[in-house]
Amino acid sequence: MRKPASNKLMRIFKQTTIICSLLILSINALAVEKPLIFPIPQTLQLTSDVFVLDESVTIIVPQIGNDEDLFLARFLVRELSDKYGIAVKVESHTDIPDNRKIVVMGRFDNPLVENYS
Repeated sequence: MRKPASNKLMRIFKQTTIICSLLILSINALAVEKPLIFPIPQTLQLTSDVFVLDESVTIIVPQIGNDEDLFLARFLVRELSDKYGIAVKVESHTDIPDNRKIVVMGRFDNPLVENYS
């Protein structure tokens, strides 16, 4: 009598393993399809320049900005600090400074973003 019960248990275990494997594979497939940059750039130009992300980088937001721009900048500061141990600063500017490594944060109607493009 024990043999049929163990066969049934083994069958259930195999089916559960197959279902879990399929679920994990489908989750991995979904992760691959997500873009690495959001939003997806409308234009892209490859150059030989290198942008090293380190503590000399400054995130700039407009002086007369909105809460969303500042939220995005602070979010990036936290992410870089937590994941990579990089401490970057956030500064407010009316225009984009020259000869500095910067990241411009904000919506498409942000004056800094509009002036850059």
